Amino acid sequence: MGFEERTALSGSFLFFIFFKNAKKIKKLKVVEMMFEKRQDYKNWRKRNNVRLWDVSKYINLSEGTISRWENDMRDIPDWKIELYDRFIQEYEKANDK
Repeated sequence: MGFEERTALSGSFLFFIFFKNAKKIKKLKVVEMMFEKRQDYKNWRKRNNVRLWDVSKYINLSEGTISRWENDMRDIPDWKIELYDRFIQEYEKANDK
């Protein structure tokens, strides 16, 4: 196999890798959080007497991780934030008076 053939082959392989990951890149988006600040999630929980344990079980993260996220001490994946938002929406829908 000559240099040109190897270059063409490696180029097509790199294109395949890029194309395979392009689907993942399309899925990346900026998440519109329900609240403007992370602290507001904590305030919502306190106002509604929702335990950190309930949220952690719903979004499958530890209580400590969620607490640190709410207090701006660490990040969590965007899709976990979307689950937190869904938890809030379902909670409010179930407790709508």
